[in-house]
Amino acid sequence: MPPPSKTDADALRHWLDVTISAYADDGIELALPPKPLGLMILVQLWLEDGETVRYSSLRVALRLKRDKSLPNAIDLLERGGLVAKVTGRDDARERELRITGKGRDVVGTLIHARHPHSK
Repeated sequence: MPPPSKTDADALRHWLDVTISAYADDGIELALPPKPLGLMILVQLWLEDGETVRYSSLRVALRLKRDKSLPNAIDLLERGGLVAKVTGRDDARERELRITGKGRDVVGTLIHARHPHSK
């Protein structure tokens, strides 16, 4: 699958912004299914362009409350081979994440579904 374009990244950022805002009660009236947290995590990690991301930064970026939903979603993604947990760059006690090739493929599928005729 070819690397996604800037247009693809902009479309994913827009999707993520709308989804986050809708679930954060920002006045966006959308009939959305239960929070697609796993996909939101994958898209955010994909947008980080291969950099590792701290759990705390991910929580802030996705505007999540402090509960067990983020660690639980990350555990499911890790078991599926979509993300990898890594030791923190600055603090060995800190956990960081990076998207795997399999996770990138999932985001690529999302992009392709949005633009099925693009190459």
